[in-house]
Amino acid sequence: MMQNDNSNFDERRQDENNGNGPSVNIGDIFSKPAPSMKWYKVLKVLLIFGIIMNFSSAIQSLIGLPYESLTDEVYAAVPALRTFSIFEGLFLLGIGVLGIFTVVSLSGFKAKGPKLLLILFILTSVFPLIYMLVFDSITANLKETIVTDGEYYIDLANAVNPISVFIEVGVKIAYTVFNYKYFKAREDIFIK
Repeated sequence: MMQNDNSNFDERRQDENNGNGPSVNIGDIFSKPAPSMKWYKVLKVLLIFGIIMNFSSAIQSLIGLPYESLTDEVYAAVPALRTFSIFEGLFLLGIGVLGIFTVVSLSGFKAKGPKLLLILFILTSVFPLIYMLVFDSITANLKETIVTDGEYYIDLANAVNPISVFIEVGVKIAYTVFNYKYFKAREDIFIK
């Protein structure tokens, strides 16, 4: 009767090696499962959606749509917000372009893909905080913070909610750390 025992196989191989080196158990080579790539696939779709949203927001900022029907009134009351909106739009365009490079690099399993992803996440994590600080510094010394056209109004003093900004930044930082760990465990896949 034939015995199916790997220990006998290892002992025979050690004897054949005459003790001149470690023996390798064939089962150990194939026992390590490949890391799951499900999140990678979902992440690429989310990145594409984020790119579309960044380009949309960039266009809105560049043409003055963040204030909807009150754009003319807001820019008349606070001219610096027009310049701020242009810089915001250009930054969001840059983030969108970086997002395209990131998706292409990740799809091609290039070594720079995970690094670009982390840069993208860090920039998008810091942006809401910078946005809040700059917006508040522009509107801090206004005598009248409510802008209206008679039908609609916007309160520039409360246009950016610091609590929601800090929650957004915290979530994005956690998301960045999670993705760093995820891609660190799969760095041997991204080698091109």
